Amino acid sequence: MRKFVFAVVAILIACNALFAQINNQIGTIVYDETLFYAEVKQVNQFFRRFNNEEDPMGLRYSTNAPEYRDNKVRKSYFISLFDRHNASIPDNLKNQFIQTVTDDKNPLFLDFYGQEWYAELATQLLWNGQQRMVMLYLKLEKEHQGYKWVISNVEIPEYNNIYKEVTDEERTGLFLHPMSHEIDFMNMYKAFQNSDKMACYVGKDFRPNHLTLFIDALNKQNILFVSVNNVKFHFMQIEGWWFEISYLNRSDVNSGWLITNLLKIDTENYKALKRTFDYEY
Repeated sequence: MRKFVFAVVAILIACNALFAQINNQIGTIVYDETLFYAEVKQVNQFFRRFNNEEDPMGLRYSTNAPEYRDNKVRKSYFISLFDRHNASIPDNLKNQFIQTVTDDKNPLFLDFYGQEWYAELATQLLWNGQQRMVMLYLKLEKEHQGYKWVISNVEIPEYNNIYKEVTDEERTGLFLHPMSHEIDFMNMYKAFQNSDKMACYVGKDFRPNHLTLFIDALNKQNILFVSVNNVKFHFMQIEGWWFEISYLNRSDVNSGWLITNLLKIDTENYKALKRTFDYEY
């Protein structure tokens, strides 16, 4: 019995020492980044850790607390938000991103309701009796006093063959003359005679809308939902950057929702990504 009491006392002393150490570190704004290695269990928690809106034990800071969004603290642990087992993201790219996000003069934060982030669902469907995997993209949309997730696009490779791009040579002679309005567009028949060259008769900025075609297939009752097999999230809220987070379920302190992909993007990359995630763009 006496040994048991001594053991309990020793454990309590060790716990008190640990919490005292944590409190001292918080008070001096010196964090051991290993404190943040605990699993990021929820996407909302990823937002809070990205922004430094919770303490090392996972308790939220008051918005009036001096630690709330403290940039010095963020710098000390931010690297722990990356998948450390992923060698595909160069260290110099990680460092550039961290320096951008935690810049002392202009620190950048994520906004849950700030748009520019998307969910990607690897969705198993039964399409015309056959198993198919389709990527659905979702975004948050404001409605009344709150928000809801809505389907913003769908990725179906076969739909890319419906609309064929044409070369400049193929466009030769295939157009509607700028004075066609003066003849009541009597030459409109040309577009219907050359349906395989329809790209010559629509705007250069036209992009096939996969979501509309997908909804048409749903209306024809050709598609049955089976399951969502995997979920990822794409973020474009940090200007000039795109990153992806995935859930990593493993017996490791570096687990949960972590950054698994990162790219520095220019205007053209931004447009291409937005068109993937959002049919309205």
